[in-house]
Amino acid sequence: MDWNSYFEMYGLRNSDTAKAQARTHGVKGAVPVGMYVHEQDLPPVNMSEGMTWLPLGDAETVWTRDNSTPANCIKWACCK
Repeated sequence: MDWNSYFEMYGLRNSDTAKAQARTHGVKGAVPVGMYVHEQDLPPVNMSEGMTWLPLGDAETVWTRDNSTPANCIKWACCK
């Protein structure tokens, strides 16, 4: 799989050559960018079973626990 989007999500840097190689050999597609929604303060023992997958990468994404969005974070950062 192509892990470029995953690396970018966590701010991990890699060379243009490595990115091109990942795209070329990522025959099963790209790793989805997102996270599991934790409705409680701690995750279940298995870390993800039965939890909702929340795709990230778009300002319209809404975190189900408090209805916050990436768009709100951007606005907040600008207002500080």
